Amino acid sequence: MDKLDGIIQKLMDKGLARLSIVQAIISDFVGAQSQEGDVSDKVKDLAQAIKEKVPSLLASKPGLSVACGIFSILDAKDRKTVVKSLPVEEMLTNKIAHLFLIHIVTTLDDTQLTKKKILNEALKMVDD
Repeated sequence: MDKLDGIIQKLMDKGLARLSIVQAIISDFVGAQSQEGDVSDKVKDLAQAIKEKVPSLLASKPGLSVACGIFSILDAKDRKTVVKSLPVEEMLTNKIAHLFLIHIVTTLDDTQLTKKKILNEALKMVDD
């Protein structure tokens, strides 16, 4: 797992988070680390590195799993940053990304941000 941590960091630095094989590797890493019990520092560091790249992770089911796990690990300030940077209109029509929006709505503790960013965008699309 120590070698996998270094490989994942290199892949993130190169901007390869959109590739499904990379998402599967990250999913296995996060799953293996979370089975050990407590969330390790390696996963927390990975969460900090990936928080800007969350929309690119939403291309496959393993990426969705990673995005949901990472979103749960982040603190409230970083969660707000992630939500504000999401392209909600594009995500609403995507067959995988909309599941991440559902995860956000059910787990985010900031109801005003959820209402302004996600629900207003969704209602605009329904009206159209």
